[in-house]
Amino acid sequence: MLPDMTGQSTKSTLWRVVVAIAAALGASNAWGLGDEPRPGETVTQYLTPEILQALFPGADKVGEVSGTPPAASVSKGGHQLGYLFSTWDVTQSKGFSNRALILLVGVDLTGHITAARLVHHTEPIGILGIKDELFHRFVDNYKGHDLNEGVDIVSELSSSVLGPGSFSQRSAPGSSAAVKVDAVSRATTSSVLMSDAIVRGGRIVARSRGILGAPKTRNALDIDRFAPADWTQLEAAGAIGHLRVGYSELRDK
Repeated sequence: MLPDMTGQSTKSTLWRVVVAIAAALGASNAWGLGDEPRPGETVTQYLTPEILQALFPGADKVGEVSGTPPAASVSKGGHQLGYLFSTWDVTQSKGFSNRALILLVGVDLTGHITAARLVHHTEPIGILGIKDELFHRFVDNYKGHDLNEGVDIVSELSSSVLGPGSFSQRSAPGSSAAVKVDAVSRATTSSVLMSDAIVRGGRIVARSRGILGAPKTRNALDIDRFAPADWTQLEAAGAIGHLRVGYSELRDK
């Protein structure tokens, strides 16, 4: 049960908020094995007063899940605190099992993640003897994360011929200013996929609502937005170029 911090009336209000979202969307609270949730359905199904308070302490109002990408405004006493979204709605997040991987995430008005909660996954962790609670602890690392900062998932090398140490998922270990987060042992792929769902989803929502600040570095690779382009368009954008070198030029060098 949710601790009675604000009284019975607040708890009742929060429950009414959750029920109101379900009524507004007209979504079903269940989806069959092999099916994929509809947009907005996962927020309706998994948002509880406890999760709402974990994402936005003191929040007393949640708006409808709407917009592009879908997200819900969250407020306290008439003042907006930020936005709540489901990673499934924003990034179509899937796990190592290639099945829906769903986290509810909060983003405040300064472009920081308030918290994230893993609410659904079908990762094959049982066979590896990994406790489900380790994934819940893993997503706690993203509380307060600045969405302008990169994340580097680091795996511990427990049985490497190189001896004890760690392996960075980025191409240049040790040289990145990205925030380092330890992967769940023996579940590195799942950890990377969860990280991507939280951070990329948060950036997409924050950018769409005008609350993502400018990157701290002058040059930054935008991995959140993608648009197909043909060869001519890539040339015009300066993404690719041509250099013709003849044999005689090479011979003279």
